Amino acid sequence: MRHLPGHLAASVAGIVVSASLCVAMAIMVFSFRVSLSDWLNGVVGADLYVQSSSTATAFSAEDVSRIAALPEIASVEPLRFDRLALDAEGPPVTLIARPINARILEGFQAEPRGIPTGADIPVWVSEAARDLHGWKAGDRIRLPIAGRDTPLVVAGVIRDYARTWARS
Repeated sequence: MRHLPGHLAASVAGIVVSASLCVAMAIMVFSFRVSLSDWLNGVVGADLYVQSSSTATAFSAEDVSRIAALPEIASVEPLRFDRLALDAEGPPVTLIARPINARILEGFQAEPRGIPTGADIPVWVSEAARDLHGWKAGDRIRLPIAGRDTPLVVAGVIRDYARTWARS
């Protein structure tokens, strides 16, 4: 050992580096597992998803009530999707129609907080739609919904990180 101090130092350094890499890998794997679990809980927030057999039809209020009455169902959150072409050159936007309450707004991280009241139909736009179209809270906009030009008011901007499975 006395004659090879450089080899001994290199061996000890190799052992330290190997141990450090093992610890780093364990931390990385644990962090990945926790992040993946949190992401899945946000994206796949339900044990059951039900979709009507056609895009032209939707569940009636009676259908939703019957599903909610099943003993295995804790809650029901109905929603509908539609793709809107705002102009010929731009990308389409996804319209999501759903009942809005304070809990949903917190999940979307909406700004400003609260649900506007009045005659105008409130909409929350994504950050991407805001950037593409320049919409901001308080703006009055018109969207082609169900073949009609519908007047709406932008209630706020949402950061919808949980809805990565649908195209925006």
